[in-house]
Amino acid sequence: MEREEYTSQYFQVGDQVPWNPSNGVAGLFMRLAEAFALETGLPTGLGPMESDECEVDLAAFVGALIERFERSNHAILHSIMEGS
Repeated sequence: MEREEYTSQYFQVGDQVPWNPSNGVAGLFMRLAEAFALETGLPTGLGPMESDECEVDLAAFVGALIERFERSNHAILHSIMEGS
């Protein structure tokens, strides 16, 4: 049986790479970020995935998510946003 090759995506902030998940996890994360972008009405701060690299600028988006989280006391929303 051939060994399956695993590849990954690089999420970069300037010259730093704070996260390097597998392709599947990276894709799921990007789709989840898009869903939250629809909720906040703001862009995700994630650039396009090019050559397995994505430039990240999350300052405004993360602030909007925190604000949305704090405005609500809905347990399910909190659970989804916390990743629990």
